[in-house]
Amino acid sequence: MRTGLLLVCTVFVASAAWAQPASSPGALSTRVKTGDTVYVLDTMSREVTGVFGRVSDTAISLTVDGAEREIPFSEVRRVTRRGGDPLWNGVLIGAGVGALGGSLQGARMALTGAALYGALGAFIDSQKRGRVVVYSAPGRASLRVVPMFVGGRRAIQVALLF
Repeated sequence: MRTGLLLVCTVFVASAAWAQPASSPGALSTRVKTGDTVYVLDTMSREVTGVFGRVSDTAISLTVDGAEREIPFSEVRRVTRRGGDPLWNGVLIGAGVGALGGSLQGARMALTGAALYGALGAFIDSQKRGRVVVYSAPGRASLRVVPMFVGGRRAIQVALLF
């Protein structure tokens, strides 16, 4: 029984981690396929729509209006694609929750809970439409220094953002 619970928890954590966007260029290639339409938001808040080609350590390559274009990762804030989560992701998360809840009442209820909640998870994932974030650039620390003049007094406001 403990081995089963450990397995369910492991699957639940792994599938939840898959739902998170990639934060490294290398992991991006596991989230999109060549030929997928992607939307790249750059650091100047401009969006480029193109067909995903390949990814290197330094840039993402897209086909935009028939021409190949490389965008350096230093200029990429976020990459999204059409679609929802993978269907298996919802099945695993639902089955994990159902099995965990049902396991308190025995093995039969754990299997029943896994089946019912797995089906519910599949249904929920099948209804997701729109865009999915597949890459999000890691946050960048910045320092802000602002001079202040208030009522004849002078001051400096310093803020470290991370």
